[in-house]
Amino acid sequence: DIPAAALEYLLTTGGDAQEMRSEDQANLEQLAAEQDDPRCKLAKEYHGMVEPGETWWVLERNAAAAGFWRVEDYLKWRHADQQLLDNSSEGCANK
Repeated sequence: DIPAAALEYLLTTGGDAQEMRSEDQANLEQLAAEQDDPRCKLAKEYHGMVEPGETWWVLERNAAAAGFWRVEDYLKWRHADQQLLDNSSEGCANK
């Protein structure tokens, strides 16, 4: 059995503590995302090739999965591939 005073304490403070933890978690996630912004590790020429929300970890993983040793090489390849797709879809629209 839980003493009445302890039960009352848990019921009155539990929600606030959970709210604070959720808010703290969101703040920590935002801070981690800002610190893991890949543009901090890349030369300016690559900044426009980074998609919104991508982290350094995601870029490293995708680069490795695509067979690239370097994120920069992966970004160049992906950017060139996207340009080819854009150009080919424009050609289809003009026909």
